[in-house]
Amino acid sequence: MIIRLTVRCVAAWTGATMAAPAAARGRLDTGPPIVSPTDIRFRAAVLRPGTPAQAGLLPGPVEQLPSVVERYLVAAGDHPGHPAHAGAVLLAARDGVVVRRVAVGTAVRYSAVGPPPDRTGVELPTAEQLPARPDTIFDLASVSKLFTTIAALQQVECGRVDLDAPVARYVPEFAAAGKATVPVRFELNNHSYMDGLASPVTFGHTGFTGTSVVVDPLSRSFVILLRNRVHPDRGWGSHAVVRRAVARGLADAARLDADGWAPPAT
Repeated sequence: MIIRLTVRCVAAWTGATMAAPAAARGRLDTGPPIVSPTDIRFRAAVLRPGTPAQAGLLPGPVEQLPSVVERYLVAAGDHPGHPAHAGAVLLAARDGVVVRRVAVGTAVRYSAVGPPPDRTGVELPTAEQLPARPDTIFDLASVSKLFTTIAALQQVECGRVDLDAPVARYVPEFAAAGKATVPVRFELNNHSYMDGLASPVTFGHTGFTGTSVVVDPLSRSFVILLRNRVHPDRGWGSHAVVRRAVARGLADAARLDADGWAPPAT
């Protein structure tokens, strides 16, 4: 299934302002919040542009968000060898206030990729390259995993799948590349890309093209990153580093620590 969206479309899905539950707020002075999805409440809100101050965010990390994405337009220390993407669109918001909506790089930059082992990108003439824009349409990708998750949990309810059993018990080919012991639960609960925005109730989406959506009800924040990391080649490296860097930037702006919660002021 292919779904192509602009960052505005994705933002519309996450446009409700999130109210942190009383259970979570009451624990911020003693440790990480203990909260479940039943504690979360949403209220309708209209997304609107604004400043970090209006959203209760630190301005420094917010201002650095475009630079974080731009850093991976070329090979970087944590993504060596090739760029992580040719271009991207970023939107970050808190309490319905959109504090950053920017496009960097190009939507179309390469005509082909060279032979292995280097697989160097062959760039189009400058006049034929297309810059990324805030309304550039991207392939969200990996939408079928939503239905796979539902099907898997139905099998768990029926007693046919054990969450703590290795995935390879049910899909033997999954054991390749050192994944023989990875449990089903890990695959269904992967939140490493959320970095500092991760909490017991954070939710989101990742696509093979490098897209990511992270929604954190506790900090009432969300960040959307749309890009095409398979242009020109799917073998140019991991897409996780960029996702984590962007989520960490918004978490820093919201004063969240490594566990995804805001410690009390001192």
